Amino acid sequence: KQWVGEVKMNCDVTCGVFGSDGLSLYTAGKSSLIYQWDLRMRRCVKKITDEGSLHISSLALSSANILAVGSQTGVVNTYDVNTFSSLPMDD
Repeated sequence: KQWVGEVKMNCDVTCGVFGSDGLSLYTAGKSSLIYQWDLRMRRCVKKITDEGSLHISSLALSSANILAVGSQTGVVNTYDVNTFSSLPMDD
């Protein structure tokens, strides 16, 4: 194994999934935020809120760039990652 790099969220990480381009990573944790990372720059490029969620427990990404976001409450929301509008990055 070889260490490649790291990214840092503002809460405990519970899940992550690579983007279909292989250059993006989506992570989430014990909050309602989903982070989109550019793996070339190792920095967060977008943050979105999963509406109604307080603790994201799973992420899955389809080949059509639809992100499924599961919460501890049993709700699964879906988002088109091509239309993500980011929260301010200083949050």
